Amino acid sequence: MKIIVIHKSNLEKIPPVISAMDIMLELGYEIVLINTGVAKNLYDLFHQKGVDIYTIRDKKRNIKLLKLIDYINFRKKAFKIITKYSCTESILLWIEGGPTILCLGSKIKRYKYILQISELHEKQNLLLRAMNKVIHQAAAVFIPEYNRTILYKIWFKLSKKPLVLPNKPYFLPSIDDLSVIKSKYEDVIALLEDKKVILYQGGISKTRMLDKIACITKELSEEFRLLLVGAEQEEGVITELRKIDPTIIHVDFIPAPDYLIFATIAYIGFVFYAPTSLNNAYCAPNKINEYSAYSLPMLGNDIPGLKYIFEKTNAGVIVDETDLDSIREGILKIDNNYSFYKSNAHKVYDYIDNKKVIETALNTID
Repeated sequence: MKIIVIHKSNLEKIPPVISAMDIMLELGYEIVLINTGVAKNLYDLFHQKGVDIYTIRDKKRNIKLLKLIDYINFRKKAFKIITKYSCTESILLWIEGGPTILCLGSKIKRYKYILQISELHEKQNLLLRAMNKVIHQAAAVFIPEYNRTILYKIWFKLSKKPLVLPNKPYFLPSIDDLSVIKSKYEDVIALLEDKKVILYQGGISKTRMLDKIACITKELSEEFRLLLVGAEQEEGVITELRKIDPTIIHVDFIPAPDYLIFATIAYIGFVFYAPTSLNNAYCAPNKINEYSAYSLPMLGNDIPGLKYIFEKTNAGVIVDETDLDSIREGILKIDNNYSFYKSNAHKVYDYIDNKKVIETALNTID
């Protein structure tokens, strides 16, 4: 059986798809990828592994009519590719994300398909309506966080809960592997020498509450330094943060696996989500698994998507995001008990075996 992975985005922007493809290849499945673009390093990697890659360029236009044209173009070309393969062999569609489901529509019901839904989409009625038309017939539905599976079961009146498939990388370069690329970032790394680096990696926006941690890193001793790795998603956010703490270091978006080099030199991993939506409250960030993979103790805020996994594993400390004293105390608690938290940090990554989850699901479909 050939698995056709479809997502209306660039591959490097959706790490859970990369992980799923890695796992399915290791399980012996042939993979076809249909998306809007692939970074060269990932293209070369998957091409060498025998993946057929089809790129349908998306012009990322905001005008509704032009955006609709992009959707129609993607749908038309995607189904042309699907038809080509389905004429000669057994296929399974692996469809990631609400926008892709909306784009492809009910026509996918002609085939066997799996849905991988990375976001909750609770305020996006158009996407929810599109999902409601196809979610009941899916051979499997993967959701990255337990509480979200309950919400989806209720919202869509499903007969059973979707499967939990955490957002985490499958193949991770070792510290030795990453040391080979250190020279590419030696200027930044030199600025962090002898510092206790508090790392935030991911999209940089106000909802990540980075102003809170900036207030504390400014107050703490000179040995602490705040490092932000990721693209600025709201213009001016980094400028505002540097007004709070001028020593902040920012590295713009770099594709995997290069950005993981900073997890190997960091002291604490930072992950806050403003509890302004269900998607944030029941967050499923791949960054906690990336921090965990390199045994990096974590500081998180008091939301269910972080609280229960941190408390169950002792991989980090949960603090009150509204209270600067609580944040300061959380950092110092990790600092004063560093060996304890570091020794437990890897447990988040090990908590669920993604390969086993996918293998079991695919075996029921075969």
